[in-house]
Amino acid sequence: MADKEGTVTTEDLKKADVEETPAKKAAPKKAAAPSGEQMLFMRHGYGYSVGTIEFTRDHPYQLVDAKTAKQLLATTQFETATQKQVKEHYGE
Repeated sequence: MADKEGTVTTEDLKKADVEETPAKKAAPKKAAAPSGEQMLFMRHGYGYSVGTIEFTRDHPYQLVDAKTAKQLLATTQFETATQKQVKEHYGE
């Protein structure tokens, strides 16, 4: 299949005896919101607003767009929230 130097040529690829390596299955990706929105939790402080989104003492969990989420997560004040955390906070 390869020449003496170990180089594979186009002719090698056209031959029927070329071995096919099975493709590895990719690990399943975590489901994300189609819009890229993320639920964030304000872990420090009692109030913060970004545009029309307000994090307050009573509502520290907010759904934000992907761009805003990236900016807020770069700080130490916010973290990604889990469904369990949101349900526990709001009693649902």
